Amino acid sequence: MDPMDPMDPQSGLVGRGFALQRIADAFDHAAAGNPNLVFVSGDEGVGKTALVDAFVRTLDEDRILLARGACSEDFGGTEPYLPVLTALGKLARGRHRSTTDLMLRECAPTWRVQLPWLLGPDEHSALERSVHGTTATRMQREGIDLLERLSAALPLVVILDDLHWADQATLDFLCALADHLQPAVAEPAQAARPSQTAQAAQAGQAMTTGRPSPCADPARLLIVATLRRTDVKSMRTLLRHDGTTAISLNAFDLSATEKYVAGRGVGTQANGKEMARRLRDCTEGSPLFLRLAVDQVARGLALPACMSDAVRTELDLLDVDVRAVVELASLVGDPFSAATLATGLDRDVDDVERLLRRAARDGSLIERLCPLDEHADPQTHTATDFSFVHAAYARSVRGQIAPQSYVDGHLALARSLETATGWSLRELAGRLAVHFARGGDDVRSIDYCVKAAENAEHRFAYREAAQHLTVALGRLEHLPKGADRAQRDAALSIRLGSMLVLSNGCSDPDIEVAFRRAASRSQSLGESRGQFAANVGLAINALSRARFDLSVEYTRVLLELAQHSMSQMATPAGLYAGYTATSLGRLEQAHEVLSTALTHDGRTSMSAHYNHRRMVRSQLAIVLSLMGRLEEAREMVDGALEAGRSDGRPGDLAHAALCATDAAILRRDRDSGAETAALALAVTLENGFEAFAPLARFYAAWHAGDGVISADIPEMEAALKARRAHGDRWNESMLLGLLAEALLAGGNVGGARRRLVEAGRFIDETGEAHYEAEIRRLHAECSMAEAQIDSALAGFASAAARAAQQGARLWQLRIATSQSRALASRGDSLQAAELLRDALSHVDASLPDADVRTARSLLSGLGS
Repeated sequence: MDPMDPMDPQSGLVGRGFALQRIADAFDHAAAGNPNLVFVSGDEGVGKTALVDAFVRTLDEDRILLARGACSEDFGGTEPYLPVLTALGKLARGRHRSTTDLMLRECAPTWRVQLPWLLGPDEHSALERSVHGTTATRMQREGIDLLERLSAALPLVVILDDLHWADQATLDFLCALADHLQPAVAEPAQAARPSQTAQAAQAGQAMTTGRPSPCADPARLLIVATLRRTDVKSMRTLLRHDGTTAISLNAFDLSATEKYVAGRGVGTQANGKEMARRLRDCTEGSPLFLRLAVDQVARGLALPACMSDAVRTELDLLDVDVRAVVELASLVGDPFSAATLATGLDRDVDDVERLLRRAARDGSLIERLCPLDEHADPQTHTATDFSFVHAAYARSVRGQIAPQSYVDGHLALARSLETATGWSLRELAGRLAVHFARGGDDVRSIDYCVKAAENAEHRFAYREAAQHLTVALGRLEHLPKGADRAQRDAALSIRLGSMLVLSNGCSDPDIEVAFRRAASRSQSLGESRGQFAANVGLAINALSRARFDLSVEYTRVLLELAQHSMSQMATPAGLYAGYTATSLGRLEQAHEVLSTALTHDGRTSMSAHYNHRRMVRSQLAIVLSLMGRLEEAREMVDGALEAGRSDGRPGDLAHAALCATDAAILRRDRDSGAETAALALAVTLENGFEAFAPLARFYAAWHAGDGVISADIPEMEAALKARRAHGDRWNESMLLGLLAEALLAGGNVGGARRRLVEAGRFIDETGEAHYEAEIRRLHAECSMAEAQIDSALAGFASAAARAAQQGARLWQLRIATSQSRALASRGDSLQAAELLRDALSHVDASLPDADVRTARSLLSGLGS
């Protein structure tokens, strides 16, 4: 369509030929295997959706996949991924539903579980468990994979209307998609980590996830989104990508207005130009307003002065019953149905349907959407959905409702939606929270904020869940003070803290704020379960930040509660107390509380994502390793890892693999460590566990070669930096020690010293002591490398004393081996042999562990 062409009679488009051609060109480009994102921007009412509609009419839907979703003005932030899920739902119900379901099944379980009507009850339950506790990162990756695979089968066009109202999860997904579609840039050679990649791939195969390999066929994908001009700046992250087409629409000038007026047949040949000028001045070239104004002029009505004036005129033309329906509909959000409005109007559904059809037929504000067929969304109540012609019309109608009627209308709608059949209250919860809030019912609004948070959590959108809970806590301030408010406050704060853990990692300072608030409220109420849950959250946060002074106090409270009022929670209480005791180097205490925790049933857990009994076994394996009870440690870690594999929850498996790697590193079991490090990295990358990722990367880099000397030191340094960026400091003395050991093995004594000094400062500041003896030993090894034998022997003696104080028999054996070498270098072979024999007598010396083999070999070499 040339810009000078007359008005398109089907769409009313004038002067949009160039823009329409650009979308068509983008589609051709995408259909040729070059994915494209098109953003159509402009002021409200400029015709963005009309342009996209005109483009859609040019497509042959038998030869493409077409999916369309829209963001809602009032409720855009309440349902994560709402427009994308709407689009996928239409595909899964449309003519290409078998292809869509196959692709969802093969590569996008996190999206398929969001469409439960595709699944049987047993399948849905199994699928939910397999993806439980995963992250938005995994959902983004699977969504990208899904779109690529679908578009490899047929060209795929996804329309997203009104992106400026999109929820943050949808915007994050589009950013990830745009990043993925960005043309690849060659990276420096040192950026490649072939050994790490191979390990992760090997472990991924061992997981037998069934995830297919990346799609080999080119993606033929076109995303077309509309957004307001004022929101373009906020979308710059998306718009900056290569492969993105930006189309900006302007208001009609006088020439375009004349063409539109002529096309509508308004005015005579004599006064047509004058009429066009008046309409241009009145509407400022807004095609939306122009259309409504021309409608009214054509009906012999006066030229409206503004959009609100035009809408008021339309309302005044409606009879009382129809107007009541239209006004209530303006509070709903598009689309809406007769069933949604009927209860709020206290009228029969068929009666409301009749009134809506009259409004759509006789006025210019409401339109009837296409009758729904067998492919319709299963949540639809009636045979027909309706919508306002434009959101601006709905906004104008709302602005003309009397204040009390506005409040009453929202309350009526909330009650109507709450009792409607066929809808999921969890998915409606965000809307209900808004309606009840605007209707003045804060209690019900808070309840539905919680359900909206549950819905967000179900979609792995933990940040959005936290936002809903924060809103609920804010609305709680409107309720009268008392026990009920305090109980709600405690429960909401605990849920908020849990969502912050999942969204921001365990070290976020806001987590401490939320759980402290919950602990205070629960204590004032004398509510044990709330106190326990809050102190678990506080303990996790304190441990992650290496604030062991705080975790001692929190775990003391946990143990007291488990002893006196919550015996069913003895397992998690012992677990966190064991973590704290281990970190402080109190191995006997750690062994006692962890062993006691295992004697309890352990089936009661406060975590939906982790198996506390398995976690106890994993930590006990680490403690037993340090205590030199190597056979017990091996059995414990093998059992814990098997439990993690069989449990089915990816977060639990990742944690189990990290703990198994930790224990293997302590025992110098490189083969097992390399295998479990690769497994941890694979599960972490597969599921997007950002909190686990730096540690998994560090451990994989430590096992990058055949020995410590071939460890990937740059990657270890980068992973440590990334971990600190998350605020995670727990176990940092061990990581610094491993880094120093790798540097020392490579001959960089100065670098090793610097890392050991850093570790020493960390130990002094935090009290983390379980690796202290090893840090002292490595300091002495640096002295040995510098031929400072006396200094080395003094260092070994200091390390041995600390290890003996802690009961760390493994460190004592390792220190004795180093000390014996130093003594032998001075000719003191008898003393060296005596040290080794004594150290070997306190560990499982018959086992083939590396430290045992090294000590026995050295002892043999000394002639004993």
